[in-house]
Amino acid sequence: MDAEDIAQTKSLIDEFERENLEDFCEDRKALECYKILSLRPGASKLAVSRRLRVLGLHFHPDSRNDEPCSYFKVISSCKNILSRRAPDEDDFETWNQIIIQKWIAAYEERNDEIDRLKDDLEQLSNRFEEAEKKNDEKDATIKALEKENKKLSCRAAKLETKVYEVEKILDKKGSGKNAEYLIHWRGFNDPKENTWVPVAKCNCPDLLAAFEADLKKKMTSLKKARKAIPSSRSRRASTVIVKLASGARKSLKSGGKCKRKIIGKLRK
Repeated sequence: MDAEDIAQTKSLIDEFERENLEDFCEDRKALECYKILSLRPGASKLAVSRRLRVLGLHFHPDSRNDEPCSYFKVISSCKNILSRRAPDEDDFETWNQIIIQKWIAAYEERNDEIDRLKDDLEQLSNRFEEAEKKNDEKDATIKALEKENKKLSCRAAKLETKVYEVEKILDKKGSGKNAEYLIHWRGFNDPKENTWVPVAKCNCPDLLAAFEADLKKKMTSLKKARKAIPSSRSRRASTVIVKLASGARKSLKSGGKCKRKIIGKLRK
């Protein structure tokens, strides 16, 4: 064996060791073994035996070439496989057909793998689009929340710095230190925003005085109006006692036609 032949055989053996031939069919294994031995597929057992003898002399552990034992193990595996698969005589045509079938199978396998990859790619693309859509929705939601938060923050800042001004006092409940006033604030037009404020926290003495004066005036007018209405007792018909000329007493309601003299007052 020359140096080039040895180097090529080592390279083929290294490649052979990297492949998992356990998953290959017998024909595929035989093809790989022919390749390692640098023989044409379909070579006879005699040709295989001669080639193995040459390689064995060089790669055998007892030889003085210091080659790794792994090379001889691969060569021994090729011997075992081809002893079963190699024809008794050269049959290159049959093995060429095997090679054709091998490449057809490899082509179909590759196409199937491409189809699977396309399906996987399509699924990944769909998942990516769905994820992007969800992310866009999340981004839109986050932006909306940030915008709303900004508005609320601005409003809160304004409320913190704004001086509340009493525009009008609407009502009162309680008395003394427990009195509370219903306040209408300037700039707040919604009646729901009117609030009851304890008298101790009302810092508007002028408005309080005006409200109390107006309230007192209304109470005075109300009392006068109540006095002007006659009571049920005064509305009843009064009985007038009169003295008849003859000295007998009869009510004005009497049907007598005598001259009457009033001696009493109407009772109210």
